[in-house]
Amino acid sequence: MRKMSATGFAEPSLVTMQVSKGARNYANGTILRYMAQGAVEYAKELGCANPQIVLHLDHGDSFELCKINIDSDSPLAMTAAIRKYFDEHPEHFDPRQHLKPARENMQKMYEHKIVDVLGSNNKL
Repeated sequence: MRKMSATGFAEPSLVTMQVSKGARNYANGTILRYMAQGAVEYAKELGCANPQIVLHLDHGDSFELCKINIDSDSPLAMTAAIRKYFDEHPEHFDPRQHLKPARENMQKMYEHKIVDVLGSNNKL
């Protein structure tokens, strides 16, 4: 929510609220629903007419589900980098030009997942 208040709403934006397994065990569905409703009201106070709030339920309760969710983040990381590149360089059309930042963005995403999500940095 700090990012919302710092940037305002010049364009429609999607707000993701991450709800970890521990939070889901601690808080019941009613509390989580009110948190999401509060986020919507706060976004409206900041000037977003139609806020879109997504509850991200962490990366799953099992290792297999976690792997699937991380794998599905890969195309999103690539697409975001490619869109940004095309916005900044509309005259470029050679795939080698826009795929380089896409690969770099994927690598950053995987490094983040390995270190911050899985806690597997420097572990076999």
